[in-house]
Amino acid sequence: MEKIVIVLLGCFPLLVHGQAPVFCREFDCPSYTMTENSTEFEVRQYEPTSWVVTNVSSSGNVSAAFGRLYFYLDGRNDRDQQINMTVPVLRATGGGGNATIMFYLGIVNPPNPTDSSVSLLHLPQMSFFVRSFNLDHMPTDGEYERELRALESALGTQSSYDASVAYYAGYHAPWFQGERHNEIWLEQQ
Repeated sequence: MEKIVIVLLGCFPLLVHGQAPVFCREFDCPSYTMTENSTEFEVRQYEPTSWVVTNVSSSGNVSAAFGRLYFYLDGRNDRDQQINMTVPVLRATGGGGNATIMFYLGIVNPPNPTDSSVSLLHLPQMSFFVRSFNLDHMPTDGEYERELRALESALGTQSSYDASVAYYAGYHAPWFQGERHNEIWLEQQ
C-alpha cells in the first residue's frame, strides 16, 4: 500500500502542470510554464502560438476591430470554418495610440482570413513578465496604464524587457458580470 501512495504522489505534479489556469475557465488559452513568481509579477514562457489580428488606429473603433476578428472566428475565412472563442484577447499598444487586437487561435493550421484588414500572426516561443489584477468591471485604459507602471516599477532596472509594446490581456466578455481577471504583459528580452 505504501508503494502505491508514493507512486501516485509522484505523478500528481505532472497532472497539475497539464491543466489550464483557472482564469481561462472553459476556454482554450495558450500553454505556458511559469519560470518565476513574485507578489508583483510572474515570468511565463509561452509555447509557440498562432493569433488572428487586426489593427486599430488611435481614432479607430476598438469594437469594430473586435467584430472583424469575431467574424473570422464565425466562419468568414477561406475555409468557412467556425472556430471556438479563446482567451485571452490581447491589445498590443505602442507609441502613438495605435493598437493591434489579437485573438489566440488554439488550432493547428488555421484558415486564412478573407478580410484584408485581418491577418494571421505566428509567434515563436516567448517569455513575458506578467502582472495580474482583478476588477469587478472592464478595465479602463487608465487602469491598464496604472498596472503597467506598477509592473515597470517592480521590474526596475534589473530586468530586460521590450518597453516599446505592452500587451493588455482580458479574459472575459464585455458583458460579463463579476470579478474579471486581467493582465499586463511585457516581453522579456
